[in-house]
Amino acid sequence: SADDKGEHLKILDASCRTKVDQLNSKLQSKSEKEHKNLLLLDVRNPVELSIVNPFKNEQNLLNITLSDIKNPRKKDEILKTILDKIPENKNNNDSFNSSQLICLCRKGNDSQLAVKELQNRFPEIAEKYVVTDLEGGYTEWSKKIDGSVPLY
Repeated sequence: SADDKGEHLKILDASCRTKVDQLNSKLQSKSEKEHKNLLLLDVRNPVELSIVNPFKNEQNLLNITLSDIKNPRKKDEILKTILDKIPENKNNNDSFNSSQLICLCRKGNDSQLAVKELQNRFPEIAEKYVVTDLEGGYTEWSKKIDGSVPLY
């Protein structure tokens, strides 16, 4: 969306944001548990995924656009899609190792808006997942972690 093309917005406070190096160490972690409890949610349009998608090999990657997340008619479908991804054997009282959902976009603007939407309109998701966004988005990922990811 237009919001993601300009300046870096500051919508969320730091506790609701994941830094690229934090995500990188989670993805590198050989701990099956840590990996399984991580859900990546790309909120860009599908055409953008075809341009840049550094996480295409992650089985826990979903693509649900920000406009779909905002669309009340899509709510049930989105809820089902996301909640279906929660590992079955998970003990939901185990808040110490709760699942994390990280919203992703190009610059970290739309992803912040997506976190707000999920927190406000999807309490069922917020109680099962710690919902954050990737600070700086794929742009930051390219600069700090993987220079082969093209900037666009």
